[in-house]
Amino acid sequence: MKRLILLLFLLISIGVNSQDFEKDLHEIVKSESRAAQGRMAYKANLNTQNYDVTYHKLEFTIDPSIASISGVVTTHFVAKEEMTQVTFDLTDNMIVSQVLQGGNALGFTQNTDDELVITLSSTLSQNNTGIVEITYSGTPESTGFDSFEIGTHSGDPVLWTLSEPYGAKDWWPCKQDLNDKIDSIDIHITTPLNNSQSEEYVAVSNGLEQSQVINGSNKTTHFKHQYPIPAYLVAIAATNYEVYSHTVTNNGNPFEIVNYVYPESLATAQASTPVTVDIMNLFSDLFEEYPYSN
Repeated sequence: MKRLILLLFLLISIGVNSQDFEKDLHEIVKSESRAAQGRMAYKANLNTQNYDVTYHKLEFTIDPSIASISGVVTTHFVAKEEMTQVTFDLTDNMIVSQVLQGGNALGFTQNTDDELVITLSSTLSQNNTGIVEITYSGTPESTGFDSFEIGTHSGDPVLWTLSEPYGAKDWWPCKQDLNDKIDSIDIHITTPLNNSQSEEYVAVSNGLEQSQVINGSNKTTHFKHQYPIPAYLVAIAATNYEVYSHTVTNNGNPFEIVNYVYPESLATAQASTPVTVDIMNLFSDLFEEYPYSN
């Protein structure tokens, strides 16, 4: 969909005539549909098909200078059939230390098929909701388009994730299936407050920032995302970002476009990004006011 919108904007901006526009748009939609169907039909884990994920609370602890992560992932899921076990995708080098259900410890195993198999405390009936809390840690392997990476920019540490299409399991326990979108997520990212140069770390994730809480030398940033999202699009990043915004009026319903950029790129970014306001206004005229309902 993102590519479709960008291509649509390109066709509009170069001024194609109406007949060519309709033809090109039709071809783009067909191409995107074929590509999406191919991705959704590939690599779905049959052992995760008996439930639907509805919610994740993701609590991650990271340091942008270290290629590791620890976390607690709380998952709400609805049974599609009777269940005595629930299976999540997680690369086998990540170490699960505890699984809880209602505060009680559950039995679990990890296998070489990159599965975390959890035995529930009792049989979960069809259409009922189960909740499990998984505590884990490790040094993620990086697959695909660098699913979990650390690096530097101008000497400053940076950590980011890019899990498309099947790299989410490299760094958190999930259901890695493009057909099952999570209804909503809360992401809590704990980082050191500052880097070695006493520059403040800024953590970023999906959705809207809700809060920042400082606890000693650490800071926890909370983001909330309330639209359907597949596991591979859940993402985090942290470095000494500079943060600035543009405001879109959206016919009396203003919202912010928040930009997170490297300090060395700030001047260039501030000169380049104001056009995003015009783009969002155009999309509002062509489709409907943001956030779009479809």
